[in-house]
Amino acid sequence: MISAPDNFQDEVELGYSFARDFWGLGLAAEISKAVLAVGFGSRRLPDVIAFTPVGHRASRHVMEKLGFQHDCGREIKDALCAVYRLRTPVKMA
Repeated sequence: MISAPDNFQDEVELGYSFARDFWGLGLAAEISKAVLAVGFGSRRLPDVIAFTPVGHRASRHVMEKLGFQHDCGREIKDALCAVYRLRTPVKMA
């Protein structure tokens, strides 16, 4: 899903959520690669953000694996979150 979150006007967000049975299978990274290819390709987005609660190491790892860079920390929906940003050009492996 790519959308603009409430706390980030004019930003495009990559988000994902999976049932626990599907964690650790690489789905977040694979699906995100495909979505980002469209976002940076035909949609010509300048950048995309993603965020997760600070302590959610698995999601932070996925973002970093995709090439996102830590951008800032921000409170989102009453949780301290790590915000990441991926800018074009992007190297899709």
